Parts: sequence; structure tokens; C-alpha cells
Amino acid sequence: MTAPSDDLNDLQSDIRQVETLICVMHDVAIETPMPSDEGIAKAMQQVHDLLWIARDLAGNLVKAASACHEKVMADGRSRKAVRS
Repeated sequence: MTAPSDDLNDLQSDIRQVETLICVMHDVAIETPMPSDEGIAKAMQQVHDLLWIARDLAGNLVKAASACHEKVMADGRSRKAVRS
């Protein structure tokens, strides 16, 4: 891990890595056979459901970070054009 950064590229990279981690955990959990014990199976189903939500939220964060980065870059270019 690296120290905190104020660079949007680092932020986007970190968000993508979190998304990848959650996707892998989700896939492993889904591929794991359900236990025969009803209580454990119920808990596993809750884990599946929460990982599904986390995976979707992480995907949304990737898109939002990308959109914010593009906006910052576009704003910077337009300010540069106005000064020229």
C-alpha cells in the first residue's frame, strides 16, 4: 500500500482495485457450495447478497470516479483555452 494521495489517477486505481477485490470475493462465495446446515446456509446467502450489493456499488464508484476525472480534465482544458 502507498501513502494517501491527492492524485485522481491514484484514486481511480484504488477504486478499481477495490472493485476487483469485491468481484473476486463475490465469485468465490457464489462458487462455494451451500452448506447443509440451515443456519450456516442462511448466513452464506446473506454474504452472497451483501457481496452482490458491494460489487454493484464498487462498479458505480468506478464509473463516478471516471466521470469526475473527465470533468476535472475538461474544466482544466477549458480554463486553459480561455486564458490563451
